[in-house]
Amino acid sequence: MAYRTTVQCESCGSNIVPRMTFYNGRPTATFCPICGAIIQDFSPPLFKYIPVLIFVAMGIFLFMEY
Repeated sequence: MAYRTTVQCESCGSNIVPRMTFYNGRPTATFCPICGAIIQDFSPPLFKYIPVLIFVAMGIFLFMEY
């Protein structure tokens, strides 16, 4: 039985072999080597929302200033 080793990138449409990045020995995400789009993200859900939470906190802080 043959396994399919390529996937189609949703961003650029190319058939690619995704590249995986690691942090502390654990996979974090797979990327398209052509356009750099994230194919699959393995990070915990909380870490995905940290930039949004920081942006909202800054907005609230600035709103309270004025």
